[in-house]
Amino acid sequence: MQTETKKIILYDGTCKLCQRSIGYINKHDVHHQFTPIAFQSEEGKKYAAEKGLDAVTPHSVVLYENGDVLDKSEAGIKILMSLKGTKTLAKALNLLPKKLRDKAYDLIARHRFRIFGKVE
Repeated sequence: MQTETKKIILYDGTCKLCQRSIGYINKHDVHHQFTPIAFQSEEGKKYAAEKGLDAVTPHSVVLYENGDVLDKSEAGIKILMSLKGTKTLAKALNLLPKKLRDKAYDLIARHRFRIFGKVE
């Protein structure tokens, strides 16, 4: 399968913020190293089941790379480190304690539909 050679990003395909983020990633992924897959797609459901992830109510972006599964702020920082023009931001975010970063992530995730909207 082609996606096994790339870094897999599993995301909530019903979330407008998530879709905009994937658009940004696609635009700045100059080395074409990421394969975004919506949890709600057939491939996403299969991949989530294989990795033991919840595809029904995804609350976090998930990055799968070389057997490692990262989520929330860790996934976001790892993705930003790989994109053109975002390394400084990623390094700054990484200076914050993981607990604090994940609390902020959870707050945004909890209100993302109300703030950014939802795709039906």
